[in-house]
Amino acid sequence: MSSIADSCRSIKDALPPEAKDLKLNLGSVIERSSLSDAEAAGAALAAAIMARSVDLVEAFLSVDELDDVDRSGAKTAAALMAMNTTWYPFIEMSDDKELETAGAGLRMNAFTTHGGTTPQKFELFCLAAAIVGKCHKCISSHTATLRSSGYTTEQLRDVGRISATVAGVAVVLDTLV
Repeated sequence: MSSIADSCRSIKDALPPEAKDLKLNLGSVIERSSLSDAEAAGAALAAAIMARSVDLVEAFLSVDELDDVDRSGAKTAAALMAMNTTWYPFIEMSDDKELETAGAGLRMNAFTTHGGTTPQKFELFCLAAAIVGKCHKCISSHTATLRSSGYTTEQLRDVGRISATVAGVAVVLDTLV
């Protein structure tokens, strides 16, 4: 296990000079977030899973700030959002009114169990994954739920900043290194 700062440092060390902005962003958006350490680490993990970055997933799975419950919640959120960020854009892009009203018919029970973590953390982890998955309906839904739970503009912005930075780092690690 390691701290989130140590994990970020090892990720930054793996980035090439061309990714200097991502190096600087990685530390600032995760380590100095308005979110709790567990929320920031869980958002980073969910975003890394959605970005399909094995290296980042391994780095964020090992952080001390995430307990087993939150690790499971972030993984469950990302798994569910991998499906939903494909399904809902399909419906939206189909521009077919009958499909819109037909219902998904897909199992989504994890929304009722919250992946074992708190409902708020699960929504936050879902939002991080939805941002990377670029699903308008999912982003809108999870943002509204978090807003109604008391999350501030700064906190919601930080989920987006973490997700965007993790997605950028994933691209660089997979292509420029």
